[in-house]
Amino acid sequence: MKLKLKDETMLDVLDSSTATLIKMKFDSLEGMDAARIVLTKKNLASFQFTDEDGKVYGEFENHLLVNVSYREEAGKYLADFALRELSDTELRLDALEAGQETQAGAIEELAALVGGGE
Repeated sequence: MKLKLKDETMLDVLDSSTATLIKMKFDSLEGMDAARIVLTKKNLASFQFTDEDGKVYGEFENHLLVNVSYREEAGKYLADFALRELSDTELRLDALEAGQETQAGAIEELAALVGGGE
């Protein structure tokens, strides 16, 4: 099974993975860390579980990586990436912050236009 992240990154995951517990197998700790690095809040804003042919088995939104645990077994690293869904409060705060950034950019543009006209 594959995990397709918002930025189109594809990760191989074990079939027992769920939206809140993604399970993967790695040859090295470096590979595990590379997977952890791409499991960002932005990439987990929208993700899918697919098969090798791209058939979608589940679509999920607004999750956050909260914990990683692993164990070594037969020379491989079995990792569990625990996720949780963002709360309504967190989603509203994100929307508010995005709006503030847009507003700040508009104010800067307006200031540049007014300042340039003098």
